[in-house]
Amino acid sequence: MSLKEDILEQLADDWLLSRPGTFTKHNIKYRPEKGDKGYSSKKDATHSDIDILAIHTKEQGVKRVSVIDCKSWQGGFDPSKWADARKEISGRPAWKSFRAILDKKWADALVRAVKAETGSGKFTYRIVATLVKGKGLDEFVRKAQRIIGNPVQIIDLEEIYHELLENLDRRGATLAVSQVGRLLQVMKAAGLLRAGRPWCGTDMWEKRCKVCKQFGQAPQWDVCRDCLLERIIKNNALTSLVSKYVKEHHWTASALFWHGQCPFCRKSEQFHLSKTRGLYYCFGCHVGGDVFELKHRLDLRKGQKSRFLDVVASLCRRAGLKQWESR
Repeated sequence: MSLKEDILEQLADDWLLSRPGTFTKHNIKYRPEKGDKGYSSKKDATHSDIDILAIHTKEQGVKRVSVIDCKSWQGGFDPSKWADARKEISGRPAWKSFRAILDKKWADALVRAVKAETGSGKFTYRIVATLVKGKGLDEFVRKAQRIIGNPVQIIDLEEIYHELLENLDRRGATLAVSQVGRLLQVMKAAGLLRAGRPWCGTDMWEKRCKVCKQFGQAPQWDVCRDCLLERIIKNNALTSLVSKYVKEHHWTASALFWHGQCPFCRKSEQFHLSKTRGLYYCFGCHVGGDVFELKHRLDLRKGQKSRFLDVVASLCRRAGLKQWESR
């Protein structure tokens, strides 16, 4: 299998395979059948491809199978533009780039193809884009989910990049599948890349962490964000911090996440906070970061005086990390 033509597809494949128990297959062709309602031999004769089909053997239900649609557009993905039936891009109706989830007969054809490969028509459809921008993401996802009958997610390159680096770190010496993934591993080993989203604030600089011995952005004491966050989660301080927000923003809890109304845009119900990683992200307004940033931004939003280092210190205090709380 060769993926040399599409760098984004190579990274998406490495990202999927960095998850334990995952297998992938590429370029699976499908098209509507003559008996499908609205079938046209002129318009529906050309096959579409599933860029990547992934089976996650350790998952169940819709999480067990992922259908990946890679969009390596330099200008990024703007849902309001590409879903508009009236717009044309490069002489072609824009929505046709997503006909698998916006046209019922093509959606049915996709489900049949996935079922033929995996034995199940239940899956999660993931659009992987270089950049997600503009408005209308929630509306686009809701419309697509109604048509395809399965969950639809939009993921940008930044999210894949950070999670891939973190997963490769956990796997140790295991090589990535693609040449792009291996390049990232080499650059990471050389200290040129760092997993995790950047800290906010201006009190951070590059220095070596005394705990993990790696270079990274750290507060004025010598311990990096990842090591602090790991200890805060381990000592249940994250649960203690989040408890008041759960009630205020009507969040519900699952095994791995708190999710519900976004405290920033107030409109999206696609806010997620990881219980195990301490990272948050809203798929509606695309605000994300770690729990330090979350508390800092929520404090500022309420008009409270909040220095970023004070937030870090308060979380260390909750976790009983006395060696760092007063630095």
